[in-house]
Amino acid sequence: MSKVFNPENQNKTIDGKIIAALERIAEAFRVLLWEKAKVIKLSPIQIQILIFIKYHSPEFCTVNYLAEEFNMSAPTISDAVRVLIQKKLLKKIPSTKDKRKVHLHLTHKGEKVILETASFIEPLINSISILNRFEKETLLSSLLQIIKDLNSKEIVITQRMCFTCVHLQKENGKFYCNLLEMNLKLKDLRIDCPEHQPFK
Repeated sequence: MSKVFNPENQNKTIDGKIIAALERIAEAFRVLLWEKAKVIKLSPIQIQILIFIKYHSPEFCTVNYLAEEFNMSAPTISDAVRVLIQKKLLKKIPSTKDKRKVHLHLTHKGEKVILETASFIEPLINSISILNRFEKETLLSSLLQIIKDLNSKEIVITQRMCFTCVHLQKENGKFYCNLLEMNLKLKDLRIDCPEHQPFK
């Protein structure tokens, strides 16, 4: 399979070209994140942690959950969180339900850093915006299928995706959410849903 990186082989199949294209997009994401990280003197994972905590409920904002979310070890995440606390960008707040659990919250300073960092993704958003609606929906459908397959093989841990939720019903290629009690079009399917309930 390593032959897919050989341009001669890569250019013979659409699969090889898709792999190369996904690699370029992943590289763009990394480069944009690194550029922003250098400016504000944080590591890429520290930026991702701050952004995640900004937009997710406290139950997801623990070291263990972050380790699963980013597919990294708990000690690695703990080190990143420790630095963010030292820089006064995060604070620990004990859970009201379980005193052994600690949730991570942004400080006022952390909120300000988010305003500076979240813009790193704008060049990618601008590139996607030039696609028409059909192209976007086709791309989304393909990406969802790839992520679903990688998730089933436990290569990518996608924890809050419609395809891994008990509320989603799929019949004859149509989707229905039992929680929202509504039919879903492809564009309505989510990769990160706050109401997600995993299969037991």
